[in-house]
Amino acid sequence: MVFADYLHEGYLPFLIILGSSLLFGFILDRFVLQIFLNRFKEKDSIAQAVISVLRGKVTFIVFFIGLYIALEASPLSPIAIKYTASVCVIILIVLFTRAFSQIVINAIKNANEDITGAVKTYSIIINLVRIVFFCIGLLIILRTLDISITPMLTALGVASLAVALALQDTLGNLFSGISVIAGKRLKPGSYVKLESGQEGIIEDISWRSTVLRESNANRIIVPNQKIASAIITNYSLTEEHILVKLPVGIAYDSDLELVTSVVLEEAAKVQDEVLGEKESFEPIFRYTAFTPSSINFVIIAKAPDYNRQFILTDKLIRAIHKRFILEKIDIPFPVQTVILKKDDEL
Repeated sequence: MVFADYLHEGYLPFLIILGSSLLFGFILDRFVLQIFLNRFKEKDSIAQAVISVLRGKVTFIVFFIGLYIALEASPLSPIAIKYTASVCVIILIVLFTRAFSQIVINAIKNANEDITGAVKTYSIIINLVRIVFFCIGLLIILRTLDISITPMLTALGVASLAVALALQDTLGNLFSGISVIAGKRLKPGSYVKLESGQEGIIEDISWRSTVLRESNANRIIVPNQKIASAIITNYSLTEEHILVKLPVGIAYDSDLELVTSVVLEEAAKVQDEVLGEKESFEPIFRYTAFTPSSINFVIIAKAPDYNRQFILTDKLIRAIHKRFILEKIDIPFPVQTVILKKDDEL
């Protein structure tokens, strides 16, 4: 059968609607959405998230909507139209469900994005959102196909008892993770220390475990049940900034006033460099003790967070040591005097 025969049999309106929908979807996807994306690029993150998700899907959505409408104008048999229309509806439900779930996920990520651009969110929440939308889409598809879900719910109710017994630890970790998130005391980006001694930045709270990233980039995997019942020190709960104390000793013949001014000057420079801006907090200098070989003091400066305190300490040591060499200020070695007594018999 040639193309003219299809036109003669009444396929022309069907093909026109189908072709028009495909062309309209392509133009909407490639050009119109791009214009809106550029317009809302910096003004509205929600609109940007919606448009970015719809890009690449609009062509298919409009095409299947056009196919569904075009079936009314096609000379196909009622059975063929019915099944084709059902396939179109199922595909549209899948596309819309995936699009809406991705929009919600992007909105959650945007809401938890910090000023540095790092996303601080939980994979457990993202997975739960996907599961919820999947279930909603599945129920709509079953409803569209006139399939009763009552027997399925009954079977799932009986099977869930066996599943709950078999997955006690998994479900325990799942609900422990949800309770930790609901408590709002621990979240990705927080620097914590466990009672067992491990410490690091919370990288993620998943359905089974919490991931801590140590300063050396190693990962510590802790079950959520352990996290929920453990005693944890959260250094980021109230304020991310932390005070760093650096003890130093100088020789007894040093000029104490010169030492004070030199150390405060270098500490202020290093603190501003690590913080990235001029900070209202002034470094604190205090002499603390006389020891057998030195006069000890401590310098206190402010670090941006618990993890970067090590960077601040490193820069302080380098800067103070370099300046002490220029000012000829000695950091003495410990000195011990050993007295040897001769035996009286000798």
